[in-house]
Amino acid sequence: NDMEKAQEELGDMRIEVSSSNNMVSMILDGNKNVISLKISEDLLSEEKDFIEDILISALNKANKEADLKIKDKMSEATGGMMPNIPGF
Repeated sequence: NDMEKAQEELGDMRIEVSSSNNMVSMILDGNKNVISLKISEDLLSEEKDFIEDILISALNKANKEADLKIKDKMSEATGGMMPNIPGF
């Protein structure tokens, strides 16, 4: 089944995202699990609140990007007949 194959492929998918200032970069799989997280040395010298804001922003950006790629993959598997499910 195309749907089952697409779901398996999500685990192999890699979504790479960097913060707007490139202080944080991360890689997620298609199940939105963080595979890799890199923080620049420059960021570590910043205030704790700033670091937290950058990490949150990068994670939110990565989740949005993952949602788009997951939606595309699932739409491809269903021939564009994917129901309008919130979050997909």
